[in-house]
Amino acid sequence: MDSLQGQSINSRYSIRNFLGSGAFSVVYRGVDQTKHKAVAIKVESHCAQQKLRQEAALMRELLQGVKGVPHLKWSGEFRDSYAAVMTLTGQNLEDMLSLCGGKFSVKTVTMMARQLLSRLRDIHARGIIHRDLKPDNVAIGMSKRSSELYIIDFGLSILAKQAGNTEEMGRFVGSLAFSSLNVLAGVQLSYRDDLESLCYLLLFLLKGTLPWTMVENLNPANIQQSSKAMKLKLPQQILCRDVPPAFGKILTYAKSLEVGEMPDYHTLKLWLRELAHKCNFTFDRKFDWTIRTRTRGDPTLGLEIMKANRRLREEHSTAKLFQSAAMEVPEDSSESTPLPDVRHIEPRLLPMHFPYCESKPKDDTLEDLTGPSLSDDIRDNKLPEYSPYGHSRGKEKRTLESKKKPSVTADLRAYLNSTRTSNP
Repeated sequence: MDSLQGQSINSRYSIRNFLGSGAFSVVYRGVDQTKHKAVAIKVESHCAQQKLRQEAALMRELLQGVKGVPHLKWSGEFRDSYAAVMTLTGQNLEDMLSLCGGKFSVKTVTMMARQLLSRLRDIHARGIIHRDLKPDNVAIGMSKRSSELYIIDFGLSILAKQAGNTEEMGRFVGSLAFSSLNVLAGVQLSYRDDLESLCYLLLFLLKGTLPWTMVENLNPANIQQSSKAMKLKLPQQILCRDVPPAFGKILTYAKSLEVGEMPDYHTLKLWLRELAHKCNFTFDRKFDWTIRTRTRGDPTLGLEIMKANRRLREEHSTAKLFQSAAMEVPEDSSESTPLPDVRHIEPRLLPMHFPYCESKPKDDTLEDLTGPSLSDDIRDNKLPEYSPYGHSRGKEKRTLESKKKPSVTADLRAYLNSTRTSNP
């Protein structure tokens, strides 16, 4: 669809450069010619499965105004395709991983987990199951909003009341690396499956890999069965080895939920606050990527380096089979395929020490852990003291006394007065 570049949609949105493509649609960077702002334009041909039309309907009717979800500006027919114009987000977490060395720090993942739990809470409150949480479908905001996370791509999302549809039962939908055991087993989908997928995503961000993405000699014919076998056989204490216990606790809780049961997001976020207190850090929006790019203030810098590192990682692993665009595989497509040998992961199961919070805990009390939270990222109505952009995020500018520049004129005047008094 490169021929679409330069075309105009609805006499308002101009298609500029190509950004990427998924399983069902192509994404372009565009410009709102009325407001002169950048937008994202997704285009899907009519010969596809009309996932973009479903996504636009969900965003228009149920997800408009939800924090952390792109705003749908326009959708409709465009030439021989269907197009949707929405908020342009920054790079996804897969590209941010490449920028930050292949994995994130405990502090960054904890802050991300707290935001993503809030996003899932708001999405689930609208009765929607996302079904495809993975690094490619979580993006940061543009420029000054780089500390805000967005959940994108609702092409595979469904309403919770439709999860028991017989057409959906017995068919795998999603991304194999991050799908829940219930999805692989063909069990009815529920909110718990999004939460379990989020746990696998967080473990991937902490460790840089997942055990079932390292199985050698895989092929698309048996990849679904091998993922299911690995997730069933691998003990959770091994999967969550060398990570803070809070993440394993959340995974255990996700697997204990019943069909249709809404997760207790307040308790889950409380566990993350307790982890932050134990490890002596606060939710101050200092993510790994903002620290690395604070000198120039744009977290999207080094895009070519990120893409090169990502290609290099994919060439030397089988993860691309799992992290590729969302798949739909019939349940009986690999029944006769033997399971792969997974013994090669046994040397990786040796116990290791994880010094994720060597620092001494704070001396203050845990009173703030149980009180009401006015915001997901700002506590006590105080803005963080650090901003990679050199100015405050609020309407009123903030000046720190310790960072005030000395007055050169005042110092010079004092020096001249001292010389006059010493030399009459």
